[in-house]
Amino acid sequence: MKLLSPIKSAHSRTTARRRATALALSTVVAGTAAAALATPASAVTPAAATVLGGFPASYSDGTSTFVPCVDGSLHCGGTTAADVTAPDGEFFYNLVEGQVPVKTGGFVKVVIGLEGAFDPDTGQPTVFHRVRFVGRDLVPGKYTIVHPYGTAEFTTDGRGRGRSSVDTDCLTAGCGPTTFLTGALVGNYKDNGGVEGSITGGINGVNSVTVKQGANQVGFLNKFTVQAKVG
Repeated sequence: MKLLSPIKSAHSRTTARRRATALALSTVVAGTAAAALATPASAVTPAAATVLGGFPASYSDGTSTFVPCVDGSLHCGGTTAADVTAPDGEFFYNLVEGQVPVKTGGFVKVVIGLEGAFDPDTGQPTVFHRVRFVGRDLVPGKYTIVHPYGTAEFTTDGRGRGRSSVDTDCLTAGCGPTTFLTGALVGNYKDNGGVEGSITGGINGVNSVTVKQGANQVGFLNKFTVQAKVG
């Protein structure tokens, strides 16, 4: 499964426009899903300088520094600087995606990223860190996801669907993860060449996503696609 393509990632196009710019921490619940997420102390910090009409020129976790991925390449999902205009323009500083197959049926979609977009009410630039898990076609019940930044939970509805989604505002202050998730260095990109590969980063040495139902592990993934450009 190749998630990097000339077409922008579909997960953010409709959701980024609807979030409030003052959002410090929001848990979004879909259907009957119940969500919870442990968020570590803030550590990823924005540069004072701005680009693209008001977005921070870069973000750093103290080890790696990432700039807006807008050069039109496959590594950047085909996004160019000209695409970053209100109201629908968006881009990523860092994006990790994957899909965890669940052995009892269905899958859990993984989206972890730092995204620039425009506030739908003011039209002003906003940046947020997103940690999202979306379950589809699952056996009904409660699921726990162990991931690089902590744990999340959701309970599926009658159709086997569930969601846990947390956005943390990042425009002017340190936010979100203690470290970026990255892949191998390809040129000036931190990714894995558009194919699934191992990631580094996270906390407590966790560089995978595990899905549990009760005490039983029903899904595991340690290969992801990464979209990020090094500053």
